[in-house]
Amino acid sequence: KKLIPVLKDTLSDRPNVEVINRDFLKLTESELAACFGSEAVKVVANLPYYVTTPIIMKLLESPLTLSGMTFLVQKEVGQRICAAPGKKIYGSLSIAAQYFADPVIAFDVPAAVFMPRPKVDSIVITLQKRGMPPYIPKDQTLFFALVRAAFLNRRKTLINSLSTNTSYDKETLLAAMETAGIDPGIRAEKLKGEDFSNLLNALLA
Repeated sequence: KKLIPVLKDTLSDRPNVEVINRDFLKLTESELAACFGSEAVKVVANLPYYVTTPIIMKLLESPLTLSGMTFLVQKEVGQRICAAPGKKIYGSLSIAAQYFADPVIAFDVPAAVFMPRPKVDSIVITLQKRGMPPYIPKDQTLFFALVRAAFLNRRKTLINSLSTNTSYDKETLLAAMETAGIDPGIRAEKLKGEDFSNLLNALLA
């Protein structure tokens, strides 16, 4: 808050800059629209590392027209967002981010370039929001819940993880996996987002 008067002074000759002193995560959709307007906007941010995921997901899930997003984030988080199926760092965050956008790693930012030096390395990522998702689950909320449940026990097979972390019994899950063409013995990290969508759609059929 102490920086607000300073910014008003240093930015006084910049009519195209508006400083909004608010908690971004508490902004409603209507307040977001009022802040950004109806035109396509670009978001560029050095995100607080402890709230990186909530901020990115709020933007991706918002109705804002975004022409591009560029973020400096903790390296491990950026790598998870951009990870492909089969990698150990691939998880529910990867699927969620890639459902809404096409994320790409731009370049690394080592801890040594900061002063004081932080304990973690950073990375710059860009996200181009998709016009339409690459696949359509019957229920988006249930889709993300299913994905999170599958990754809660990464070392377990898919059937064991989902039978433990959802209300579906094994018989129902096995039938849906057969319909979706998914091996029950596979682990969640091997599946694409579309595979989870197909599984949910089979469960909801």
